[in-house]
Amino acid sequence: MPSLKHPHWLLLLQALLLVHNVSAGEADTDGFSLGPVTHIYSPYLADHKRVAFGLQFLSLSHTDIPDTGNERLALRLGGRPELFRYQWQSAPGATVQQLQANLEVGFRGHFDLTRSLDNIGWDGNYGLLFSYRGHPQRAYRFGVYHTSAHIGDEYAERVGRLRIEYTREEYLAGMQFNLTPRGQIYVEAGYAFNVDIKPLQQHKRLQAGLQYQQEGFSISPRAGWFAAFDVNAYEERNWRPNRALSVGYSWRSAPHLWRLGLDYYSGQSQLGEFFQHDEKYGGISLQLDI
Repeated sequence: MPSLKHPHWLLLLQALLLVHNVSAGEADTDGFSLGPVTHIYSPYLADHKRVAFGLQFLSLSHTDIPDTGNERLALRLGGRPELFRYQWQSAPGATVQQLQANLEVGFRGHFDLTRSLDNIGWDGNYGLLFSYRGHPQRAYRFGVYHTSAHIGDEYAERVGRLRIEYTREEYLAGMQFNLTPRGQIYVEAGYAFNVDIKPLQQHKRLQAGLQYQQEGFSISPRAGWFAAFDVNAYEERNWRPNRALSVGYSWRSAPHLWRLGLDYYSGQSQLGEFFQHDEKYGGISLQLDI
């Protein structure tokens, strides 16, 4: 199981839940609101590193991680609670402008179904992100993000592999554009200001995607179909693209959103400790966005 020698992600998950349980509100006029319950910057639905609560069954058609099976269970824990929102109008009748702060905290681990659910590896993530919307069709986000990768104890013992201590801390900036109330495109760039494996890791990252949600992104979704495509690439991987596709159905159980999806992925391993390895899989997932 995941090692507890690095408990920072556990403490942050506890903080996430405490913050999220504070009574939420939305500002109807100019001013601050604490714990708003809607996002002004939508999550990337097909992003395999997106923070959420959920389970995913993976059937791998290819992996070059040594001594691993072709069936896995992927576990996600975490979310991105909204800390506060400030909104204002520059003049009466002008577009309302919004600035929002989010804390993002998550755990992502892979467990080998062919070997008694041995943990292959897991990543802990946390970040502080700010979003801005000054136009109905456009939103921006920027912030700092940390990823720390680990090897499962059972896998390390079985194959004798040591942890390479993959860590990435980056600045990021992204933009979303609403093509229609139901369709979005986005682009994002990241620059790592701190990496632990300097001979292997590089600084730059690029990401882009296209997504559709039946109930739309400009209103709070109730229920409906969604489809999303994401592609990202890292300088440390010589810009080879990682491609992800997700289609499914979502429904709201206030104030959260459930998603049942079919997933496809081809690219570098989702686990940071194995970033030099390639994998391809299809899967089915059940996730809860908070």
